[in-house]
Amino acid sequence: LREGTLAVTIQNNWLGPDISGSSQPLEGGTSTGVYYKDGTATLLRIVNNVVSGNALRGMSITPTPSSRVEVQSNLVGVAADGVNSLGNGAGGIIVSGTGNGVVIVGGESSDLGNVIAHNAEVGVRRNSSGTAVDLSLRNNRIFANQGLGFDTTYSGPLLYSATLSSSGTTVIRGDISPFSGDEDLPHSVDFYRNDACDDSGFGEGADPIGRFSVDSPAESGTQFSFATMESISVGDIITATITEVANGNDITSAFSMCQEVVADDTDPSIVTVTSTD
Repeated sequence: LREGTLAVTIQNNWLGPDISGSSQPLEGGTSTGVYYKDGTATLLRIVNNVVSGNALRGMSITPTPSSRVEVQSNLVGVAADGVNSLGNGAGGIIVSGTGNGVVIVGGESSDLGNVIAHNAEVGVRRNSSGTAVDLSLRNNRIFANQGLGFDTTYSGPLLYSATLSSSGTTVIRGDISPFSGDEDLPHSVDFYRNDACDDSGFGEGADPIGRFSVDSPAESGTQFSFATMESISVGDIITATITEVANGNDITSAFSMCQEVVADDTDPSIVTVTSTD
């Protein structure tokens, strides 16, 4: 898809799999499921597709300064049944470009999230040429990719601990800083549960388990303590991201380093956020 006007929607397609939705075509399939570059569409929506089994990337997106691309409710690297592996031969979703375009992968609600898994390289990458693109990544299920879950230049939060009490409450403690240096913008911290940690020590994000917002985190760091009653077990891996919320031009950090859940007999308070200033 190289050119477009106004709004374009790519919806309800199988982009890569054969007719069964579970295998790559005998002839090897396409190199990239969705390829968008130098288009003039003001809005491109990529919704509810199966983008799996491609020889190279699942999606390659290069927005122009006037473009907004929404990638929501897709299976990327997963068969049409939503369960079995059908990874792409390289990364799941690759975002490039030097213009101030906007790319949204997932969204505020869980039904907008994508499943991005089993790809031979990263789950999602912001290429070095794409540092000017506002790329947000929220409420997705990202796991079992051979590379990082999300490869970007912005560092995620620092997690100190994750403890599970006898009452079933998990409390996660850590520290966040405004990664762009703009402490006046509100920031959202999104938490994820994982079965295992990535070999790099940084996590992916298999299951969203909650979030909280900070109106203006201190540049020197804001400590937090977040509790959830989501189904979590001792030995599970917790990760988190920070999203800088900027009126639709949101930017998300990489996943944090992994923090393993350990048992704790004390009951934490629900949510407290304190500044280190």
